[in-house]
Amino acid sequence: MVRRLYSYKKTNLTMTPQYDTIDKIKISSKNKNTLEDIFKSPTSANIDWTDFTALILALGGEIEKGGKTGGSRRRVRLYGHKAVFHKPHPGRYMVKGSVESAKDFLKNAGIYPS
Repeated sequence: MVRRLYSYKKTNLTMTPQYDTIDKIKISSKNKNTLEDIFKSPTSANIDWTDFTALILALGGEIEKGGKTGGSRRRVRLYGHKAVFHKPHPGRYMVKGSVESAKDFLKNAGIYPS
């Protein structure tokens, strides 16, 4: 189970909560392990890119290539929050900076390991 805390909707200049309770989201054990690895301290440098994308998709997010000249950039949307991540190459593992960005992105979307 994953905890989804309050999500806020921007309306004019105020932030209003969209959800009043903590939602429990069921995901596979592999996705749960990836989420826990992302939130580990010290930051892990061995998060597989395909595991990260599978986690985002399992949580109901979207991933798309960054346009005509996007190259390795991937746009990620999750619960109204947007971020751009760099798909690692030639390797498949995310660097520590990308893992920190992923952690911040998930926190902003209200996703925390249970």
